[in-house]
Amino acid sequence: MSRKKKPLPIIENVEIEACAAEGKSLFHWNDLVVFVPFCVPGDIADIQITRKKHSFAEGEVVRFIRYSNVRAIPRCQHFGICGGCKWQNLPYSEQLKMKQQQVYDQLTRIGHLELPNVSGSEECSSWSEERGARSENCKTAPTGKAVTNNEVLSEEGNLTPQTEFRPILGSVQLFEYRNKLDFGASNRRWLTKEEVASGREFERNALGFHITGAFDKILPIEQCHLMHPLHNEIRNEIRDYALANNISFFDLRQQTGLLRDVIIRNSNTGEWMVIVQFHYDDEESPTKAKELLQYIADKFPQISSLLYLDNQKCNDTIGDQEIRLFKGNDHIFEQMEDLRFKVGPKSFYQTNTEQAYHLYSVVRELMEAPLLSPQRGEAPNAPCSGASLLESSQGGETPNAPCSGASLLESSQGGETPNAPCSGASLLESSQGGETPNTPCSGASLLESSPLGGDKRGGLVYDLYTGTGTIANFVARQARQVIGIEYVPEAIEDAKVNSQVNGIDNTLFFAGDMKDILNDEFLQKHGRPDIIITDPPRAGMHPDVVQTILRAAPARIVYVSCNPATQARDLQELCHAYDLRVIQPVDMFPHTPHVENVVLLTRKSTIV
Repeated sequence: MSRKKKPLPIIENVEIEACAAEGKSLFHWNDLVVFVPFCVPGDIADIQITRKKHSFAEGEVVRFIRYSNVRAIPRCQHFGICGGCKWQNLPYSEQLKMKQQQVYDQLTRIGHLELPNVSGSEECSSWSEERGARSENCKTAPTGKAVTNNEVLSEEGNLTPQTEFRPILGSVQLFEYRNKLDFGASNRRWLTKEEVASGREFERNALGFHITGAFDKILPIEQCHLMHPLHNEIRNEIRDYALANNISFFDLRQQTGLLRDVIIRNSNTGEWMVIVQFHYDDEESPTKAKELLQYIADKFPQISSLLYLDNQKCNDTIGDQEIRLFKGNDHIFEQMEDLRFKVGPKSFYQTNTEQAYHLYSVVRELMEAPLLSPQRGEAPNAPCSGASLLESSQGGETPNAPCSGASLLESSQGGETPNAPCSGASLLESSQGGETPNTPCSGASLLESSPLGGDKRGGLVYDLYTGTGTIANFVARQARQVIGIEYVPEAIEDAKVNSQVNGIDNTLFFAGDMKDILNDEFLQKHGRPDIIITDPPRAGMHPDVVQTILRAAPARIVYVSCNPATQARDLQELCHAYDLRVIQPVDMFPHTPHVENVVLLTRKSTIV
């Protein structure tokens, strides 16, 4: 006979102490850290413990006693149930602090990387359930200005380059920023506790978002503020037509039901793509499906690409499915600067179009900008970062004016800048000779040659996980040649088209599994890269890929990540041969705990 579980307690009058990983918050109870969703620091509430482990527990709010002063009013009617925007109740400035902290914590804890500390720093407030406790030497990451670590002596007695930790780039748009969302259909609508307690009957067919922890349940969405309002109109019209015309909604457990999933994309060129996923059950299914499609095509002439598929698999992924065209084109276009990018139904494209431009601009800057290199004994007064990147100097005097952490000097126009010190990073990695004893360097003096060479089209760039070739084409003008590799064949075809559409003739693209394509034979055939740009999925890079990169030994690596935890794991390996020079977090997803991070690595002078 099984033993009854002891009921878990309600902890009364609890004050929430800090934000935590995965969009949760936390407080301490006895010797445990307790994680709670949908709270902010300073909230006081009664908490029901729902799960208890050895080093942590989980809970949920039973009653709010007092709301925190550090709290925003959520805009969305679905907040607290949907789980998509876990931080809508947190002011955006606080969200950015937490995301910067998250990057810092993961790079230091998982990657064991030495990063800049801030004097007087507090204990860090970014936690994870896996750890359950703070790191004793954890410091609060910088959030307001670029910070560099102190130069340190390596085992060989040489100064290692500084790391510049830049402040996070906030999103230009806080709402209606997503260009793509996926809505599941189900005959098992999620009912809230209040709905269940009411005893009323509810429509059980739903079109909306999957509920975390309930794989077959869908929360019906009336209005989502992360997308353009037309997204909501199209989704709701599909739902209403299906209900009015007795179209069955998918039953994931039984694998029956016609309406299965809807994907909606829009672009900054004003184009709209809708992909309706069906599950044909009988001979009438194709006719019913096409009647729905025709209704949507007539109702929304804005849709320039209307597609559909019959998915008989157990899951909703469409990468291996045949997608058919019902109306218009089989693609839409996105615009970035003067470049146009073709986006098909299976293509990956950053879901925050406006912020994607700023993300890729960071990649391009780090790829081509010269760096300052450390020289022991010359670090007068106010330092710039060892990885500081100078963009354009017009000359003139700037006495005692340090350059900012993220400043750039792309092309110096001459002129003196006496007494304007750089850090100990005052000599070129590739010096032209001559001594500069006790002479503080001007903004543009003693720059390392860019790995692209004096001719901006002089370098070979590998773009790993290239997708539709967005980054590859975006940086092609700064390189002699760009080679892109991607797993999805359809995306590679789009990448080739994107080069053709934009008149770019110095790109090559290859489709296949990264660990199988990027090998020593590939390097020998196509040349060893001067620069590698890598933008892997959330799982990070395969160990074989990391080892191939180390053998390729490019002068620098620009690593873009949507998951700083797996990025930290990869960096731990790469930093045996590379110095971490710049860290630039970028917020692509306001009101969620997700953050992108871009780092610049430069090859050590002596690889060990």
